[in-house]
Amino acid sequence: MRNSLRIFFHWTLVILWAGMIFLSSSVSSFAVFFGPSAGAAKSSDWISGTVHVVIYSILCFLLIIAFRSLKTPFGKSLLFSFLLSLLYGVSDELHQYFVPGREMHLSDWLLDALGSYLIVGIYSYQKMRKKKTPPRIVA
Repeated sequence: MRNSLRIFFHWTLVILWAGMIFLSSSVSSFAVFFGPSAGAAKSSDWISGTVHVVIYSILCFLLIIAFRSLKTPFGKSLLFSFLLSLLYGVSDELHQYFVPGREMHLSDWLLDALGSYLIVGIYSYQKMRKKKTPPRIVA
């Protein structure tokens, strides 16, 4: 029963986070005001790009945890999480195409993919480090 509750909790987090992404994509526009400076558009693009990377990093992280709670092997958990994050990013961009005031951008999807890839890379690196730990000699 305890494991079932953990699985339910992890997948609920994934669904809630995906729902938050969907709802934020449904908003016609996010106005970010930096004042009437020439660098405002560049700052806004930088912030938007950072948000894409962070949001999809979190999605991929939650997916990895959810797959691991199902006892999915490590490599498959990373692969499935990465692919699902990519597919959700595509569906998010397609969804934005139909929202008035929003546009579909390949660059946004690439930033989503980068965020997911960063998390997969961090997990892979941590796993590799654990395997290379020299055995302890107990005297």
